[in-house]
Amino acid sequence: MRPEPAVRGIAASAETSKLPLGAGERRGGGLADLERAVGRFVIRRYRWSIVLVLALMAANVFVGLGSTSISDSDEARYGVSAYEMLQNRSYVVTTYAHQPEYWNLKPPLGYWLIALSYWLFGFTTFALRLPSAICGLAVVAGTMAFAKRWGNRRLAVLSGLIVATAFGFVSNHGARSGDLDAALTFLLLLAAMQLPRLARSPRPVRRLLALAAILACAFLLKSFAILPMVAIAVVYAVGSGAWRRLRPAHYLLSGLLFAAVVAAWAFARYRADGSAYFLERMLREDLLLRSTRIIDKTTYSPFGYLAGLFDRFAPWPLAMLAATWVVLRGPSWRASALARRLHRGVLPLLVLWALVPLVLFSLSRTQHHWYLDPIYPACAMLAALSLLALLRAVPAGRPRTAALLGLVVLPLALCQARVTYRVLVGERMPPAQRFLLTLGTDLGVPRQGLGRDLVAGFPLQHSERFLLEVIDGFRVRDLADGAPTPGVSPADGEVVLDKRGAGAALWRSSRLASVSMAGDRSYSLARFFEPRMERPAAMAPPVQLARFVSAAALGRRAFASMVVPDRQRLGQRPEEIALARSAEPPPLLDAPHPGLARPAQPAPSTAVDSRRIEDEPPVETAAGAPEPHDWPGAGPLAGEEDDAPVLTVTSARPAAGSRFAREPAAPLDRLSSAGPLAAAAGLVDWDGPEDPWSAPLIPPPPPQPAVAWDDGPP
Repeated sequence: MRPEPAVRGIAASAETSKLPLGAGERRGGGLADLERAVGRFVIRRYRWSIVLVLALMAANVFVGLGSTSISDSDEARYGVSAYEMLQNRSYVVTTYAHQPEYWNLKPPLGYWLIALSYWLFGFTTFALRLPSAICGLAVVAGTMAFAKRWGNRRLAVLSGLIVATAFGFVSNHGARSGDLDAALTFLLLLAAMQLPRLARSPRPVRRLLALAAILACAFLLKSFAILPMVAIAVVYAVGSGAWRRLRPAHYLLSGLLFAAVVAAWAFARYRADGSAYFLERMLREDLLLRSTRIIDKTTYSPFGYLAGLFDRFAPWPLAMLAATWVVLRGPSWRASALARRLHRGVLPLLVLWALVPLVLFSLSRTQHHWYLDPIYPACAMLAALSLLALLRAVPAGRPRTAALLGLVVLPLALCQARVTYRVLVGERMPPAQRFLLTLGTDLGVPRQGLGRDLVAGFPLQHSERFLLEVIDGFRVRDLADGAPTPGVSPADGEVVLDKRGAGAALWRSSRLASVSMAGDRSYSLARFFEPRMERPAAMAPPVQLARFVSAAALGRRAFASMVVPDRQRLGQRPEEIALARSAEPPPLLDAPHPGLARPAQPAPSTAVDSRRIEDEPPVETAAGAPEPHDWPGAGPLAGEEDDAPVLTVTSARPAAGSRFAREPAAPLDRLSSAGPLAAAAGLVDWDGPEDPWSAPLIPPPPPQPAVAWDDGPP
């Protein structure tokens, strides 16, 4: 089937012309032959030209695909939802943070593609973006196939180069992203390829059924984003007369096919939810509210999309305007001839494909630049037609070669440089994301030292949750609204991720202690734990039995003195305390340890006199009062704080022939574990609090009591 005059009238004659070289082209040589050499290479080595164009697109898409920054828009949210779909085996109801997804109201086909990529290649950023990258490569191949079928080889190669270097199609929400706009562009390209065949195919019903199936898949991908293509198909079929070749039964059959695919998913979602809430909200928000209100963080302008095209598709809109001006001013321009070409050719389809979505989305209140991604193939083919028309308007020879360099080669080089800068510099992963990425490997904190549970002390962004949950494999709990709630308070042994300066007050108010594990300028990682106090080693059963038997023989008060802390015996007299202690068995320090150095005898204290440790009444001090260390109710010693607990060594029987002199120890910190536990064991007098958890979290090292031996005679 031969291409239509609408395309061939502009571009095909440049390929099929058999006229001899002009005089200027014969004499030029050098650069003058460049334009003709490029044309011959494209025509004669068309397959190699296709390979080179696809290789350029593959380089733009796959270089650094898994190492660039994660977008906080739909990309990370799609990745988390697809991951949870595999984990929960919920292939109908999409979730985010293990809750039903009601923010991104899209059917599940895109999640299925990402989940399949995860299943094949693992939970990585590369696997998240692989479906879009493959679809972007397929868009370039499909654009060249469309242009080759209805145009010529030069048009196909030039259209492929323009799409492969289009900044708007490759960058954010494009072929290098985990979003699904590149997949939607590919499906709508396949749908557009069916429209010219409706009027020329011997079996148009097959094309109509294929169109219905493709649009149904596109609906399962992006729901109501297919409406502009439906409008394009209706207008083109009516304008070209293709609708007359089909019967009403054909339209009914294709409508039933589309409805069956969409209704099957809608019914499955209705049964899974138990209501039509998701479907009603998708219809209300995705179709009605986005058309009449500004929903997302964006601004509205009736010329916003037009300005975006001049930026993200630069400089080709200028070439299209220049070509239009040249064609309109041409001497062969006649309205009737153009009307015949628009009626019979593919050019009207390209114009409708570019203008209908541009007009509809410009009228919508919620605007995003990626809504125009499906029109990039049509814009690329129109730009290629414009460039070929401008080149034909220039005289052959050096002027045409200069025009080729200035209109085609240099703009393509600039577009490629812009894409390369975006890939290598603009999408570089920030240090904060690199830190989160290393938590699941041995590069930062060892993975086995963190466990699987992680508590976030702040509301997670989409990219943070994707890195922690999908890449690192943590089970993440975070604050939904930023307020401290009991449901997310760290438990004993849990690891907490916090932001520098954000949420710190929540964890500092906890009574748990923490140990810092890792951190950077943006995050800190700590493990929270409950302070544990080591209990003294248990005594042998014979020793315990002897203590209880002797205490029972001495009476109830002596028995209570062994099991009740000293602070609960404030009502006892000093002689009763001494009597109770006299029944205690000898401690382990009765005899000097062989390896313990014996310090010199310290000078007697001004507050406490040195004395022999025997079963004798308390010794009077210089002030006439009993020794302060002999009962708990004594006042503070010199140099001690009033509120500081005092640790003193209880009386014990010394070894024969030894003399044991002691002084009261220095005050201990309130968190010291020696006080209450040793008092409970009957080894010390403890004047501090029984509850060690009310003390500060960072204890100083407890001082030891002064011990001295004197081997003199008793």
